[in-house]
Parts: sequence; C-alpha cells; structure tokens
Amino acid sequence: MNTPSFNGEAPTDVEFDRSVLDFGQLVGRTVNMFSDQYPGQPLTARVVQTDGEYLALERAGCNRLLDNLVNNQKVVIRFDYKQEPVCIAALLKRTQGGKINVVMGPTVKPLVRRRFVRAPSCGPINLAVLPAGRFQRQKLPHLRWVQTDLVDFSSGGALFDVNSHLQDSTYLFVNVTLESYSFPPLVMGAVRHCHQQDPGHFHVGLEFIVGEQREKHFAGPLLRDLPLSAFDYSSVERRDLNHHITAWMQQNNTNRDERFFK
Repeated sequence: MNTPSFNGEAPTDVEFDRSVLDFGQLVGRTVNMFSDQYPGQPLTARVVQTDGEYLALERAGCNRLLDNLVNNQKVVIRFDYKQEPVCIAALLKRTQGGKINVVMGPTVKPLVRRRFVRAPSCGPINLAVLPAGRFQRQKLPHLRWVQTDLVDFSSGGALFDVNSHLQDSTYLFVNVTLESYSFPPLVMGAVRHCHQQDPGHFHVGLEFIVGEQREKHFAGPLLRDLPLSAFDYSSVERRDLNHHITAWMQQNNTNRDERFFK
C-alpha cells in the first residue's frame, strides 16, 4: 500500500530527521490522521502519550471513524509544530484493548516551504524586552540588555537560546551585527514561539518587524514613543537579505559546519 495522500497544503521536497522534534509537546493536542481507508478524510485524534517513536491516540470530538480503522495500515499524521504545518508517515497499530498507537517513520516533511531561508549561526544577538505600558525612547540605553547565542538566522527572524521562558508576542529590541551584510543596528522583533530544550535552556523563535508592518503591532501613542530607527528595516531589505543568505547557503552547501556568521 502506498503512503496515503491528503487534501490541503502540498508537501515540499525537503525532509528532516524526526529526532529533531520534541514530540512531548504534542501530548494533549489534537492531530489529523489520513488513511487510504477514508481517502481525503481527516480523522481527528488527541495525543495522550509518546516516547518519540510512537504516538498513543484517543478519539477527539465525535469522530468515530477511528474505531473502524483497520490494523497495520499506513497512515499520515499531520500537525502544527512551532506554528508550521508538518506531516509524518506512520503505521497504525491497535492494542488488544482497542487503543490506537501509530509508529512514526524516520523523517518529517514540512507542508509549506519557508518564506525565508535559515542559515545556521553561532554569533551573538543582543536583546532588550520592550516594557509594558508607556515607553520613552530616551530610556532605550537604560533597558536591561542581554547578549545570547543565535541558533539560526534569516532575513525574517532568528532562533536564539535563553535561560528563561519568553511569552509569545513579547516585543524585543534587537541588535545583530552581520559581517557580510549591512543590517540595521536596531530592529523590533516579536516572539513567535518559545520551547524548552534542556533544563535552563529555551529556544526562542523571533520575527523581525519591518517598517511597513509597525502599525499592525503598535498603537499610535506607543508607536510615537518608539525610536524611529527601530523601523528602518524594510520589506525590500528583508527580500534582499534573503537573496544574500540563499546565495551563501548554496555556496556553503558542501560544508555543513560553516556558520553564516560567528
């Protein structure tokens, strides 16, 4: 039997090893299962347990079709990970008690190609949280600035390591120095996800806010108080930097230990 297909976003041709994902984050969340038994029909299930090799599922809502699934058939599990849709091929295994487990395949496939190419990096990034409420631009140098390490970098944002959790939609002042490209010394960023990697280590995904989008994020009074230079980064510069990183990645594709900047 071929791996079942499903409606929705078309999978890309890029796959990555399953081991890089923390499947524990799926426990308590719902996923969609697709099978040849019910072509194009998403079967919603809740993840109740996982060890990284399999997912234990239970029926979610009123979808009773799960009860009729034939054992030992190939399925596709679709879920969102860090706000990005992915899928993984799996094998359905029913227990003697009728519970549903799926044994996952070795690779995960993104369903949407990233807008901006990510380059591995171990360079520094300087951050300061935008205080809640009123902000005065003259207080910018007196904020608590923290320097930490980048994990990867793109023209659309960055992934970095910190020792405490940051809430989604936290706004940050960001300073990054690129050796090979003129990047603004100050940009605004918004936290899009934060996940614990190890005790005392959290990986934070940050989106850079381009000048054209500033009014979508900040109301008039606060926007007037923020430094104008924080919005010098434009969508045109973001596009050009993405082209630059893409070219760099193609040139260094044979050297996986190379970092975009160090």
